[in-house]
Amino acid sequence: MTNEQIKDEYEIITGHLVMSRDLNIAGTLFGGSMMAWIDEAAAMFAMKVMKTKMIVTHLISELEFDKPVKLGEYLDFGCKVIKAGKTSLQVSVVVFRNNFIENTDKKVEIKSIPVVSAKLIFVAVDDKGNKREWQKD
Repeated sequence: MTNEQIKDEYEIITGHLVMSRDLNIAGTLFGGSMMAWIDEAAAMFAMKVMKTKMIVTHLISELEFDKPVKLGEYLDFGCKVIKAGKTSLQVSVVVFRNNFIENTDKKVEIKSIPVVSAKLIFVAVDDKGNKREWQKD
């Protein structure tokens, strides 16, 4: 499967431009920044699917940094549903680095490369923080 085919399986929720404040001592993206961005993108996606803002992150698992991310790189955050439970939603997130490549005709193409992936579980809660069922279509 090509990188573009992988990207087509995901709904792009948000993007980030890597700035100097996001870097670690090695000059690559600080993992904590990436984790926060993934949690935020997946939460926005879960809110949309579950039709409620009243959700909490229950679990972040299988967080895998496949390729380094550097200053100035533009990232897309793609999400898709893995499993829908009565009170929870399991989400797969893939972060894509967008490489801007100028071809011989001076036309720029954007090639997307998966750089990070994770799985998250969100739980719908009531105003007291208790689990509750969420509305499915």
